[in-house]
Amino acid sequence: MALFDALREQFRSVIELPAPDEDFLFTLWSDNGDEIKNASKLIVGPGQGCIFVYEGSVRGVYARPGLINLQTDNIPFWTTVSKLMQFFQSEHKAALYFFKSALITNQKWGTSSPVKYVDPHYNFPVGLRAYGNYSLQITEPGNFFISIVAAQRQFGANDLRKIMVDRLV
Repeated sequence: MALFDALREQFRSVIELPAPDEDFLFTLWSDNGDEIKNASKLIVGPGQGCIFVYEGSVRGVYARPGLINLQTDNIPFWTTVSKLMQFFQSEHKAALYFFKSALITNQKWGTSSPVKYVDPHYNFPVGLRAYGNYSLQITEPGNFFISIVAAQRQFGANDLRKIMVDRLV
């Protein structure tokens, strides 16, 4: 089986994220490693998008569903064979981060403990709590990815909720 898996990694891939978690905002695709072969096909489904990180920088943000032809310097078979001095590892690393482009509704938030507030009129301390719900949609995925996600393997709605509540308090 290991031989078959090693051979399979040498071919071009058809890459898609079939059934993501309901909580997911960003997830790293890693089924075939990080040496994505040239001319591999990326399928972006409805309500999804994908960020293509190649050789350490964002090379593409695909926010609409469709079929994308990925361009890398990893030529099937040849790149692996020619990298003898690097123990058959290519330096042309790629990563694909799928993200949810659909509207995410009914996200609940609340303060974990009362926030101390001194009433300015009566000079009396009061403990305030806040809670509610919100909806969100990622409209600038490239900026969100670079500023917030920062190449984490998984980033979900709960992670974003924690950041928001921590900043509120």
